Amino acid sequence: MRPSNDDLQKLLKEIKEELSTSDPIQASEKLYKVAEECVKTLAIKYNVKIKVRKDQYVDASLIESWSSYMLFQAVEKLSNILGKDLEEGWNTAWELHLRGFHENELTTDEILDRIVDVQKLLAFCGLI
Repeated sequence: MRPSNDDLQKLLKEIKEELSTSDPIQASEKLYKVAEECVKTLAIKYNVKIKVRKDQYVDASLIESWSSYMLFQAVEKLSNILGKDLEEGWNTAWELHLRGFHENELTTDEILDRIVDVQKLLAFCGLI
């Protein structure tokens, strides 16, 4: 079951609180998770077909477990429909996921600098 917009708004509030209390690792991952859910929601809304196996595509609405490969496919197709701001937002969210969460390389200020790009993506879902 997809999280509701209210759930995602709550998560955005938690992100801001974590950044203000200097927990950039959790804030990075939560920001990525909001972006990920936004991509899934948009892929379903725009009836994007996702390649799941060689020469096999399915509607996004039928996918229960998304791989990063599937997410990047959805972003590419959605960017062709909605514009490059979506792709830029996703790429920044992915950077937060890798460098902010997994590698713990980003400072709070570096995360704050990147939020604007992710907000471009979230705007497509009506989250900001």
